[in-house]
Amino acid sequence: MMVAGMELILSRLLSERRIFTVGLSVLIGLSTVILPGVYSHLPLLLANVCESTLAITAISAILLNMVFRIGISQRAELPVHPDGHHFETIAPFMDRIGKDWGARRDVIERASTACAETFEALAAHGVQNADVKLAVDFDEVDLVMTFTYPGSPLAIPTERPNLQDLVGETDVHAQLGGYIVRKYVDRLAQTQAGDMNKLILKLEH
Repeated sequence: MMVAGMELILSRLLSERRIFTVGLSVLIGLSTVILPGVYSHLPLLLANVCESTLAITAISAILLNMVFRIGISQRAELPVHPDGHHFETIAPFMDRIGKDWGARRDVIERASTACAETFEALAAHGVQNADVKLAVDFDEVDLVMTFTYPGSPLAIPTERPNLQDLVGETDVHAQLGGYIVRKYVDRLAQTQAGDMNKLILKLEH
């Protein structure tokens, strides 16, 4: 049970808050073994719960997780970078918010690559990096990345473009980038309001 539990814990990214949550919960659970009878002075119902290593560890983890989540927003925005965004700038940002949210490592890695590819595709589409805004939302079910940018919608083919068919087209690199982005995400949608477009990428968590 401990090995399975640690495997589940380590499948998520851990921030300082989450490390304290796990560490303190384990210490509180071990207190029943290290200091027998330490909870015997409590009322009978509480004493029975606290003297169970599994019960007190689980309750401690839930309460500490609730406390340490205070001040953490489930939405983050990537600051505009004057030189544009590439994997080297996006990966640390996604890693930081992934740790705060306790997201799965593999999902954050896919999200980082998808975001980097999207910025590359938009740049090839003629959109200035300074005009692109990225907002990331997380609800334990989906990781949603929303790109807002001016101009025309980005072409996202459902099938791999044939380079020979795209000879002479100015948007060839953008179309290839759009196809690559589609391969990295689970769901994708685009909306347009006036001159502004929204590209919404979703990864199941």
